[in-house]
Order: sequence, then C-alpha cells, then structure tokens
Amino acid sequence: MRKKDILAYALDYGTPKSLASTTRSLFSNELMILAYHRIINIAADNSYPYDSELISASLQQFDYQMAYVKKHYNPISEAQLIDHIDNNIPLPPKSVMVTFDDGFDDNYHNAFPILQNYAIPATMFIATSYIDKNEPIWFDWLASLCIAGTMASIDVPLLGKKYLTNDYSSRSEIFKDLIVQIRKTDNDIRLAVMEQLASDYASSMTHIDKSMSRFMTWNQVTEMSRNNISIGSHTVTHPIMSQLKNDSIHFEIIESKRVIEAKIGMVVNSFSYPTGQSASFTPQITAAVVTAGYKVAHSYIHGVNKTPIQNPYALNRMHIESHVHNSYFNAMLLLPEIFRD
Repeated sequence: MRKKDILAYALDYGTPKSLASTTRSLFSNELMILAYHRIINIAADNSYPYDSELISASLQQFDYQMAYVKKHYNPISEAQLIDHIDNNIPLPPKSVMVTFDDGFDDNYHNAFPILQNYAIPATMFIATSYIDKNEPIWFDWLASLCIAGTMASIDVPLLGKKYLTNDYSSRSEIFKDLIVQIRKTDNDIRLAVMEQLASDYASSMTHIDKSMSRFMTWNQVTEMSRNNISIGSHTVTHPIMSQLKNDSIHFEIIESKRVIEAKIGMVVNSFSYPTGQSASFTPQITAAVVTAGYKVAHSYIHGVNKTPIQNPYALNRMHIESHVHNSYFNAMLLLPEIFRD
C-alpha cells in the first residue's frame, strides 16, 4: 500500500466529514475540475482488450464520487464558470466541476444517469469524427492491436520498432511504448503508421469486440445537451495538436465546433486539448481556440484553479483514475495539492 493511501485512510477515518468539508471551505477562492474518461465495469482477469487506463471509475465508484461531491461540495455548470469569467460573478465556495473527455458511449449509458440522479451538471468533450461510428478511436484501436491482436510480433518500420507479443503484461508495455513514440511524431507520420498497422494486422483483430470501445450517437449527445450536460469540443480526430501544421490546427478547432453546434443546435463554448499536457498545446494553438470563439479551454495538467480565473484557456484539472478508492478520492478533494493521480 502506498504511503499516500495510508494517509488518505487516516484522513478519512480519523477526521469527521464535517471538519474535512469545513477545512476545504477555507480555500474559497478556487475551482476544482474533475477529469474523467470512461465509466465502466470490467473483469479483473486481464481480459479487457482495450486501454484500461482510460477507465476512470466503475459505476459503483462513480456513484460514490458524485454522491460525495453533491453532499460536501458545490458542483457548478459550465454556464456558471463562463458567467464568472465574463461577468465576474463569484463562484460558490468549494466549487467542483465535472468533465469527460473523448465521447465514449458509457458516458451516456453509465455516467449520465448517475449525474442526473444527483442533479450534477457536467461538460463532455467529444471528438466529432467518432460520434455515430462503430469504430474505436485511434489510440484505443492501437491498444487493442497490441493487447489482443493474434500476431506474434508487431513491426513498425516508420518508427524503427519491432515488438514481440507475449503475455498480457508485456503487451500492455508494448502499447505504452508505442503510443509514446507516436505522440512524439509529426501527424503525417502518425497517420502513416496507423495506416500501415491496419493494413498489416487488421486480420489479427477480427475477434475483438468493437462495442467495448464505442462512441456515443448524435441522438445521445443531443439528449444530454438538453439535460444539464454541456457539450464541448475535443477536436475532430483527436490528434496531438502540437504535431499539426497550421491549417490542420484550425480545421480541428473550428470544424469540431461547427459540427457540434449544427447537430445539437446550441453554441459550443468550451474546448479540451487532446492529451492536454504542456507539450501538446502551444500559444499558437491557444490563440486559434480564442479566435474560433471558445470561452474556455481545459488542459489535462493536474491542479486547482484560483479564482477569479486569470487564464480561462489553460484550466487545470484533477485526473480521476480507476485505482482511486473512496478514501483517496475524498483526500484528493480535501488536499489536491498533495493527493493526485
């Protein structure tokens, strides 16, 4: 057990909830934004054929987390955040915002009913080219190739890599190495690598259940947009933005906004940078987001946001992962400066 896990349990069981909640209220000039990807239950037998690190919580975990946020914090909507930025309307103390990246259909089937049950608003950032498609997003497809493909080896000549596929653990490490290498490359090379892998190994993947990595439909997205869920852009194709040429940067930012607005009939105000670390978005990219008319943009850099918000185009978020047990989640919200995942 990690030292922080022990400390989290000590805080949770040794500190009355009311005292913990009051302690955080001292930090009234801040906003915590929670970042999720997928809410699903999977077996623990290493049989899951996609990227398990995209799973933020089981249904039980997510239900607990939303109940806890509702009881001890003040969940706010995207509209409240924008009102704060545009009109200097103060946010309530202990403000928490819930967000999701990508657009997987479990956001609709699993997360949405729980959010509705607790009347918690959320923002879901979607990669538009995958909505209404029965195809995994490119990085989850890559994970399934590495983890569940039946080939004996994976050859990636464009990257100078060749991997031998053995057990589940080693296959997971292959994916981790390959995705790191791909994210460092020019987008044209990334596309060429993905095309080569599909051409060479698609026949080794016919047994993999695509429904386990499916995106939402536009009907589902539209329904949520009418029920306390804001829809934001996560680009068109989820590239690494810093590896794009200028025209492609503007296409990903502008076209995704246009498509969402046309589909749901509402203005799209928010953007989430794919991968979201400091190396993946540049001042040029942020300037393009501003020019496109977005009001806010979210990074994937861990941290809280001091209010009033000084830079609405590089908001920090707190990553929620499936190994975050209940006590650790409580500790993350109480002391996000110490507890992070």
